[in-house]
Amino acid sequence: MRISPQELIGILKNFGDFDPSSFKDRLRAQKIIYLLQSSGVPLGYSYSWYLHGPYSRQLADDFFEGSNEDVPILEFTDPRFEMALRHTMNLVEAKETRTVELLGSLCFLALFHPDLNKREVIAELLEKKPKFGREEAESAWVSLRRNRLVSR
Repeated sequence: MRISPQELIGILKNFGDFDPSSFKDRLRAQKIIYLLQSSGVPLGYSYSWYLHGPYSRQLADDFFEGSNEDVPILEFTDPRFEMALRHTMNLVEAKETRTVELLGSLCFLALFHPDLNKREVIAELLEKKPKFGREEAESAWVSLRRNRLVSR
């Protein structure tokens, strides 16, 4: 089961304001929700690889639909989900959109290829997204590992 467009906007409000006409805001929303789901919060979105990393068509539709309404910030009642939300907020807080894209993309590839080791996942990322450097990918890996999104 997928959350409603209003719930999506309520969750995103924990991370600030998002404008559906802004490409950067749409990209951030995609990666933030992907990372939150990867942290164990079942929001019901399916993702595939796209030009800028993990992408959900359903999320894009819900984002546009829900953005037209005045929605309050959504807080989770389940303490596990609230903790995952806080961890995700800390992971992306004050990060540029480029870094949030890197974090989401690296996490997606690591989870999509559980048979690959860290070096191989980073190599796959750099092949798919040459705009990122090895050093920043390594740094992103450390952040993902610290937040228990990758284990190797």
